[in-house]
Amino acid sequence: MTNLPLPILDKLRYVARYVGEESDWIRVKKELLSVLAPKNRSLFSRRHKTSKKHFLNDFEKELIKTWKNMTGVELKIEECRLHKSSDERPPRYWALMQLNKQRQQEATK
Repeated sequence: MTNLPLPILDKLRYVARYVGEESDWIRVKKELLSVLAPKNRSLFSRRHKTSKKHFLNDFEKELIKTWKNMTGVELKIEECRLHKSSDERPPRYWALMQLNKQRQQEATK
């Protein structure tokens, strides 16, 4: 049995009726976000602020598992659309900070 609240399960069933055999998680997520109330939308993850790639939180993993049980279709997300730690950008002005450190080290020699 699922741990999802009843209003979310109802909306999941509603979306499953018209999405059909769609297996793209991003498409299903967009459809769910368009029919859910704002307080329920806050349960979904947001994209990473710099890489703009997606995360999957526990709530979304539960939704994907419930979708599979409900429709028999396994939702997938392309690997290139998921955020990885290698996608992190260096902080702002990182090259300037490194240059200043290097200059300070050379000045103290």
